[in-house]
Amino acid sequence: MLEASGCTVEVVEDWSGIERYWKMRPGHRWSARHPSDFLTVAEKLRVFPKVVVRHGPRALADLYHFRSAVDRYLREGVLGYALLAARKRAG
Repeated sequence: MLEASGCTVEVVEDWSGIERYWKMRPGHRWSARHPSDFLTVAEKLRVFPKVVVRHGPRALADLYHFRSAVDRYLREGVLGYALLAARKRAG
């Protein structure tokens, strides 16, 4: 997609897998048991009220309910992250 939009791809890094989580948040203490729990307590206190206001209290219950599946998918590399960097070509 980047190339099709006129960019030259310069960096592609796969950050998937629990062994590379540190790249997303250097210094953050990741839990191998619950890799989906990547927010700090302070971040949760800021984000969760917004989720409840926007989507209702059921949204938090849904997040908790699906946590084990997300943890498994993150550990297995089904879900993950990638770093892509590109430069727009001149012309």
